[in-house]
Amino acid sequence: MRFLTWNIRFGGIGADRYEFDPAASPKNVRAVGRSLLNQDADVIVLTEYRDAPLTGGAIKLMLEGAGYQSYVSNQDLDKNGVLIAFSESVREHYDILRSHRFVIDKEALDEIFYYRWLELKLVSITGGADFEVLGIHIPDVKRSEDRAVTEKSMGYKKLFWQALLRYAKDTTDKGENAVILGDFNTGLDSVDKSPGGGSFYLSECMQALKDLADRDGRPWVDAWRKFHRKASHVDYTWYSPGGEGFRLDYVFASPALGESVKGARCQDMERQKGQSDHAMLIADIDI
Repeated sequence: MRFLTWNIRFGGIGADRYEFDPAASPKNVRAVGRSLLNQDADVIVLTEYRDAPLTGGAIKLMLEGAGYQSYVSNQDLDKNGVLIAFSESVREHYDILRSHRFVIDKEALDEIFYYRWLELKLVSITGGADFEVLGIHIPDVKRSEDRAVTEKSMGYKKLFWQALLRYAKDTTDKGENAVILGDFNTGLDSVDKSPGGGSFYLSECMQALKDLADRDGRPWVDAWRKFHRKASHVDYTWYSPGGEGFRLDYVFASPALGESVKGARCQDMERQKGQSDHAMLIADIDI
């Protein structure tokens, strides 16, 4: 089963844009949709998805026209959220249900972060193994000369990581199958960024996820790192305006699925073309 995650930037408006451009953005939205359809993915997770007719909604229609079934965290909202789409072949073998094991106290969040995760359970109807998919977009920390602003945004990021680690531990303790994928806005300073790039906030949380193992000592598997152990510029899925590379996007398989991860690739061509400011990450997992 092929899993794909991509941060499409503000619903697909284009890598260098902060607002919808009536002339250029519709072309970019169509290009994003075509790029997704070219990957032959079974499970697609889009972050910075917007459920608006001219942006993410148009991409959703392209996917559904090709046989995908979509679920969104931000229905009818022109706000950043998460879309998860499943191919026809997946739906032939699974019923897809909403799940709610990933829990954050929304009262502690700013409203713009309400839609940054989507959790679905796939229940086999053909005798296979059940599994969950958690699509997530962890907030970045807003760097500011005002320390209070930085600390507030750090608090939001910390809430997401705390919830994610609880979810991962619960999955591990129960021996269940799960795939977590999306934009984590986090990495390990030693291997996941350019040498001159700034340090990650909450890098220790990423390490905690990687250190989490089941009773047999099997860890959560970072699909990319399983096949690309040596740090390299090919790791990076996003670049700062100054040209420093960072690995922000991940596919993680739970310990019970770790041996089933068969391949991973970072596809950067679309980023280089300006379709988004992030590269795609694609992983093949035998489920």
